[in-house]
Amino acid sequence: MKLPISVIPRIDQISIPSDEQDAAHFLQMHLLFLASISQSFSANLALFEFSKNEPPTNPQRQWGLIAARDGAIQIYNFGCCLQSINSLLASCSTVEKAVDVSKLRDASTQFRDAFPRYEAVRHVVGHAVEFVASMAKFKAHASRGYKSPQVQIPGVLFSGGDIEGSSFIATYKGKVVSYDLTVTTRDVLATTSETVITAFPHQKLGDIR
Repeated sequence: MKLPISVIPRIDQISIPSDEQDAAHFLQMHLLFLASISQSFSANLALFEFSKNEPPTNPQRQWGLIAARDGAIQIYNFGCCLQSINSLLASCSTVEKAVDVSKLRDASTQFRDAFPRYEAVRHVVGHAVEFVASMAKFKAHASRGYKSPQVQIPGVLFSGGDIEGSSFIATYKGKVVSYDLTVTTRDVLATTSETVITAFPHQKLGDIR
């Protein structure tokens, strides 16, 4: 699947009532961010796939983990973007009444179904060292073992972020959390972005009354 090619709707902020212009400005920014984040994850995936072909002793093999950690941040930012778009619309009724809100609900549901623990994955990436600052914190975030089709780890497991196959896995608050660095993940972000973008009419939104 190709990345979204829809033209990002342009919000004519000058034509919008003054008390809605700030919200309209940031709404426009978030629509641009959404498409940009989707494309950034595609780059993460390409780097991850490239690194898999490198010998284990080659430093470039570590690029896969770098791509995976940044991918987790991109997914988190995508989720934040969706939330902000919905909240900003509530402060910009001129635009809101022209938007297909059912598509926005579908996009949020699609994203959450695909990444149910995306906040947790991002928190591990951002705070892994903090989680081993004491035995209490270590125990709070460690998991009681781990089992997958590829590997089984008994006992206590703590991970600040590792690669297993095409998945990034980590432990957070006693649970194993993960996401997949795959074409499927890339396509979910692309189609979700497309759903949001097409929820907005392709005309000057400020002209809608």
